[in-house]
Amino acid sequence: MVDETLEAAPAEGIDEPPSRPGVDSAPMPATDQPDERRWLAWSTATAIVVALAIRLIDLAGLPGEMYGDIAIVRDYVDGIRAGNWLTDFILSSGPLYHYVIVPITWVFGVDFNALKIASVIVSLIALAATYGLAQELVNRTVAMAALFVAGASSWLLIFSRLGNSQIITPVLGSGTVYFAVRAARRDDWRSAALCGAVAALGLYGYPQTFVLAPVMFVTLLVLHVTINLRWRLLGVFTAAAVVTGLPFAAIVSDHPRDFLNGYIGGKIHARSGAFSTLLDNLWHTMFAFHIEGDSVFRSNPDRLPHLDALSGLLFLIGLAWWLAPARRRWAPALLLPLVLFQVPAMMVLAQPGEVPSASRTLTAAPLAYVVTASGLCWLAGAVHPRAHARRMVTGLLLCLILLLNGIRYFGAYADGLPDHNVPFGRIIADHLAGLPTDTHAFIVGCCWGEHGQPEPKGILYLNAGPVPEHLVQLNANELDCAALSALPRPAELIWEPDKALPAPRLAACTDQFIPELHRAGGFDAFYSSPLRPAQPTR
Repeated sequence: MVDETLEAAPAEGIDEPPSRPGVDSAPMPATDQPDERRWLAWSTATAIVVALAIRLIDLAGLPGEMYGDIAIVRDYVDGIRAGNWLTDFILSSGPLYHYVIVPITWVFGVDFNALKIASVIVSLIALAATYGLAQELVNRTVAMAALFVAGASSWLLIFSRLGNSQIITPVLGSGTVYFAVRAARRDDWRSAALCGAVAALGLYGYPQTFVLAPVMFVTLLVLHVTINLRWRLLGVFTAAAVVTGLPFAAIVSDHPRDFLNGYIGGKIHARSGAFSTLLDNLWHTMFAFHIEGDSVFRSNPDRLPHLDALSGLLFLIGLAWWLAPARRRWAPALLLPLVLFQVPAMMVLAQPGEVPSASRTLTAAPLAYVVTASGLCWLAGAVHPRAHARRMVTGLLLCLILLLNGIRYFGAYADGLPDHNVPFGRIIADHLAGLPTDTHAFIVGCCWGEHGQPEPKGILYLNAGPVPEHLVQLNANELDCAALSALPRPAELIWEPDKALPAPRLAACTDQFIPELHRAGGFDAFYSSPLRPAQPTR
């Protein structure tokens, strides 16, 4: 049987025990008073507006560059829309996200802006699950605060606007924990089944979500001990996870090397000193929330902690609140997944320079926000017992979190993107869009900018107007005057801005082109030239 105090808990969340000295001296506020309900309604509506607004402000311009991973999403979605049943893992991205966003692309299309809108929409599902989880575990006050913190946090915001498929991982992480808590709290076999199904869907997402089902099994097993969770809920969870995960076995059998030694499996094979590398990865992952975070410019403002300074402090306070004796029975439902969801990031032994990773630990982000919100609400109540004062403190702390994360994302993150987010690919695409539609476009080489942009497919997919005929990439080392003369006309040649000649062997036929340097944002962006008809040889 489920614990009797749990069954007696109201819909708002778990009953608070009598206050006690120390950490429990300021219990969470009750949410059953009319004025509290009104305040929560307005606060929750504000959190939703803030989360949506911060995701849509300058969405078309930030981030501006469509890089290779986004082109992979576009190609994958195009394949599904064409009627192909795709189950491939491209690099480490599985099929799940692409099938999820296909209905969205029917409405918005498949260009870069549409893919970013799709990631925004998927991120809203993660926010809804975060709210539901916090409400099930505590009450609507903490749920409102968790929604606000998650909606404003630069960690989740980056992936919400990126257009890439990693945004599916916090949906799966928060969703599976939400259904686990709901099953345990309500003794609900349907929620246990949904928990198993969502956890097993992680097998079709990313390698970091492969662990969802075993982690949630362990979590439910611990809850069996701490709150007397029924065995039948564990059985229902397991059955649902096994059934949902069966097709994954066929995917692995078709491509075993990809999972054992390829891009996915190869990550866990240490080149030397596996144990010391694992310890280093554990250390770096543990302190990524507060000290030094991911160094990858697309995933995080360079090396900034994954939580802003205020959220990091509130996280520690929330951790202490959850570890207090009054909540230790339920703490495993939140804290065990929070820790274990980060294990895949620690297991990247082949490339320790990629640890810590904001993307590989993104599954745990919603759980971190619930802990942070718990600390915020407890602190607000501890500052002053009166409801009005508590609400003012809560509002002030949330506003500061919004400000800090706005600076992190629209300032530090944007400035840390290649060439300070000057999108060479988009500028080239706009240039090509202004040419006659029968123009043949040729780009010599690629990826000459900082960090390997512009991406040739990105140029093609970013083109806002009719696409010129045959956007073709040419090898600079193979391009000579004869090959240049053989190119069809009318044609436009694009090449890197650091070289006056498109290719080393074109010095004898400069009469075929007139270089024009294009600048943007204080940078030399690219050279372009229409190709003149080749002069007959004498």
